[in-house]
Amino acid sequence: GPLFEPKPGTLEHFLTERYCLYADDGRGLHRAEIHHPPWELRPAEIEIALNTMPPDGIELDGEPICHLAQRQDVVIWPLEPVERTARALPKRHLVNASDANGKG
Repeated sequence: GPLFEPKPGTLEHFLTERYCLYADDGRGLHRAEIHHPPWELRPAEIEIALNTMPPDGIELDGEPICHLAQRQDVVIWPLEPVERTARALPKRHLVNASDANGKG
């Protein structure tokens, strides 16, 4: 099929226009900002004998979604550790335990 750029609000745009990457080096999770031109996609067909992507017990409905894109260069900023505590959440999501219990 013909090349196309995914339009904002579409599933293709949500799945492909990500501007960060994650890596695990065995000591922890790291995140890096990235930049690249929008992906030019082409519809594709695929035959899957065994899908090992979903966790055990999760059944996926419907036909798989598949697109093809040519490689492109990507600018990657330095990796930074991802905190795994509540401190990584924006302050609006943090609740003081005494306030939540009506004691604050």
